[in-house]
Amino acid sequence: MTARTRSGSAPLSIAVAGGTGMIGRRLVAALTERGHRARVLSRRHQPAFDLDADGAAADADRSAALSGTEVAYYLVHGLERPDFAVRDSLHARRFGSAAATARVGRIVYLGGLGTPPLSDHLASRRAVESDLAAGGVQVVALRAGMVIGAGGASWELARQLATRAQLLAVPLAAAQRTQPIGLDDVCGYLADAAELTDPASVYEVGGADVLTFAELLMLIGRLAGGRPPVLLPVPVRAAPQSWMGRLVASVTEVDPEVAVNLLKSMTTPTVVTDQAARRDMPREPMDFRTAARRALAEAGNGLG
Repeated sequence: MTARTRSGSAPLSIAVAGGTGMIGRRLVAALTERGHRARVLSRRHQPAFDLDADGAAADADRSAALSGTEVAYYLVHGLERPDFAVRDSLHARRFGSAAATARVGRIVYLGGLGTPPLSDHLASRRAVESDLAAGGVQVVALRAGMVIGAGGASWELARQLATRAQLLAVPLAAAQRTQPIGLDDVCGYLADAAELTDPASVYEVGGADVLTFAELLMLIGRLAGGRPPVLLPVPVRAAPQSWMGRLVASVTEVDPEVAVNLLKSMTTPTVVTDQAARRDMPREPMDFRTAARRALAEAGNGLG
């Protein structure tokens, strides 16, 4: 008996914070295809939704924007600034408070896989789960590793390093295991999470394959039709943040601050350790090669 027993029910009223990003756009399309009424929350959409705004009026505006919403998705996460963890916590608490005032039934959050000790990036994503729940609304957190999709920061970092660098110095931590997931699969899980009648508070989701970060880079290079880079393992202490940032900036278009935080997360294994998602939201996720080929094709067609 799974928790997914909503089939045949009326369409849900859904709001998506972060709906203009790679995952958000695909998720809104998936929800709409299932018959739900999905809308995007952002500064550019009306009613405007601004998590940076302070004061009682801003609180009221955020709650008004969520009025009538049954399920709210929180796909907001920033790594561009050194104080990203503080900002993430503040934004999540504001979102949770607005959802509570608007009587939203459920918040679905896309967080990160990883077992302690966590990098600053992954620790922040884990803390956001509690920050969202502080307002009292039910939170269902889906924890995932790298999402394989054109335009996503983690994927673009890996793709550009794998296809542009000839010799690549990587932290020894690149031997850690990871379980990346295809964009369509993670959006399928996210859409399922809105439809569960009795969900768990946390689901770990991943693709069909577990591989090391080094193997991932080599595979991307081959799938892209080029010559994979020669990897030169170096101790983490020999690769300070400033050095890594300059290296990445020289061969990729990813923001150096974002890249440094993503590279530091290589020290953490990001592998599914709990099978609740398979039980409650059964699906056969894509293998890495299939998901990577799709992402590479989309990037080539300008869809990223």
